[in-house]
Amino acid sequence: ANVEDAGFPHALSALAGLPLLGRVEALYRRKLRLKTWQYMTLVSDRWFVAFAVASAGFAGNGFLYAIDRQSGEVRRRFVMVPLAIGSDLSPTSAAGRHRFRSRPLTIDIDNRDGRSFAVRLAGRFAGGERFAGEVELVSQPSDQHFGLCVPLPTGRWNYTHKFGAFRARGRID
Repeated sequence: ANVEDAGFPHALSALAGLPLLGRVEALYRRKLRLKTWQYMTLVSDRWFVAFAVASAGFAGNGFLYAIDRQSGEVRRRFVMVPLAIGSDLSPTSAAGRHRFRSRPLTIDIDNRDGRSFAVRLAGRFAGGERFAGEVELVSQPSDQHFGLCVPLPTGRWNYTHKFGAFRARGRID
């Protein structure tokens, strides 16, 4: 199923059947229909860190939060941008690059081969404190990952792909 071709009512729906303007409508609909994201977490004895690059077509989003598991302190940065400016996601979850660029937050995720990732993070938490880091995540050949595509009652499809149990090496300061 190609979710990008699915119809839904929107501001330009009336243009769908017109020769040239129908192409404009299709581009608009495809851009707003596809929701994509790359969400990752890191856990150590002391920290839980989560970050994501996301696009909903009409808006882009990047976030990072870090929770000190000993004190309960939470540090965070959440940024939304119009028209997904600064959000760039690979068309597949199994390979490619995922990027979020804004003044207060930069996230670079390189999916090297579906079994390893290189992550670079930089920016300022909401309180103004700077952070930066580089982390490499590697899974072993025996690690299993999970992919699922199921039909929804609306006639659309839902797809998810979960990677798990990567070994992490690096630092976030």
